[in-house]
Amino acid sequence: MHWGYTDMGRYAGTGVPQRQVVGATDREGGSPTDRPIQPKDILATVSCLLGIDHNTTTYQDAAGCSHTLLPSDDVIPEWIGS
Repeated sequence: MHWGYTDMGRYAGTGVPQRQVVGATDREGGSPTDRPIQPKDILATVSCLLGIDHNTTTYQDAAGCSHTLLPSDDVIPEWIGS
């Protein structure tokens, strides 16, 4: 089985610290045991680092309804220095 619940990423140009480890995995490296991070957390953090306020930036769907970019405040504090 490939380890789908743990991964690494490359975020060049976003301001994410290099070689930053967040959380921990089990002995096999297959499941997070501390600080699991969701894709929405990565999007919120990268948006913040790029100067985009994901809570107030909106977009319109095909029906013309307005939505916030990401309805979440879950930035990764280790990546933004807070």
